[in-house]
This record gives sequence, C-alpha cells and structure tokens, in this order.
Amino acid sequence: MNLPYDMYASGDYLKEKPSWHSEDSPGKAGKIREILPACEVAPTSICEVWCGSGKILAELRRFYPKQNFSVMT
Repeated sequence: MNLPYDMYASGDYLKEKPSWHSEDSPGKAGKIREILPACEVAPTSICEVWCGSGKILAELRRFYPKQNFSVMT
C-alpha cells in the first residue's frame, strides 16, 4: 500500500520549522482561553492532538492548574 507523503513523519517539517511555531503558542493559548468561557465550557481535562512543541499546553496549564492535560501524537 502506498501511503500519501507525510511531511511530519518524514522529518521535513521539523527541518523547515525547528521551533514547531512555539513562538505562536501564547497567542494560541490566549484564543483558547477566550473561546472556552464564551462557549460556557469548563474543562476538567484538556488534550491536544499533534501538539508540536507542547507549549500551548504548557501555557494553558498556568491558567488551568487543576485540569488533567494529555497529548496525542
């Protein structure tokens, strides 16, 4: 079976973006912090899929210290 090209599994993405866009993490976490209360969501756990550097979750942990955090890669 021929699978489609996967720039993440091949390592090509990491070569081009070694920071995994970590510099954008505070802004992305801020948007999530705006969206959750606007949708009247109070999470007990937060999971990020294909989390890159994991810095969005690290940023969110500062504001949601009692929630369970997990990642799926």
